[in-house]
Formats: sequence, structure tokens, C-alpha cells
Amino acid sequence: NSFNYVTQHRDLFHFSEQFAHSPYSELVSKSEVNHYFDPLFKVLQRGIEQKIIKNVNMDILIAFIYFPMIVLSNARLSENFSITEENIDTAFTLAWDAIKL
Repeated sequence: NSFNYVTQHRDLFHFSEQFAHSPYSELVSKSEVNHYFDPLFKVLQRGIEQKIIKNVNMDILIAFIYFPMIVLSNARLSENFSITEENIDTAFTLAWDAIKL
């Protein structure tokens, strides 16, 4: 899952986050980057159509899915967070509860 990938590749993940928030990111095609996220967007859209996921702006959905992972995988932002299966399940449940109908 994504959380395991992030925790196993923290340096790469944090580099990509820093790059995404730097002026250099303007040199990369947004449509090319979004292409990698198309499967996620399609699943979310299908969930909305099937009335499983709240029908809100896609950016809001992504924020509730993606940003908990960013914060919890960053030791400076979450000093007291231990990466355990139980904590990952809790984080997922909270994110899911935020977006599901």
C-alpha cells in the first residue's frame, strides 16, 4: 500500500514533496504528472458515481487521503507517531470515514 511505500522510501518521498513545492515543479508538465494519478482519480470518481464516496471537489478528497500519509510519515511533523499496523489501520479508518457516505 501507499503508506508502506512511503515509509520504506522516505528520502525519495520527501524529495518529491520538496520538488513539488519548489519553483522547479513549474518545469514539469502538470498533465504528465496527473497521468500517474489517473487510476486513483478514476476509482474515486467511480466511488462518487456509486454513492460510496462523498460528491465533493476532487482536491478535497485527495487532501483527506494523501495528506495524512505525508504528515504521519514525516518524523519531524509526527514525533510521537510509531509506524505500526494498528496506527496505519487507524489512520486509514479516519481518512475513509472522512470521505465515505
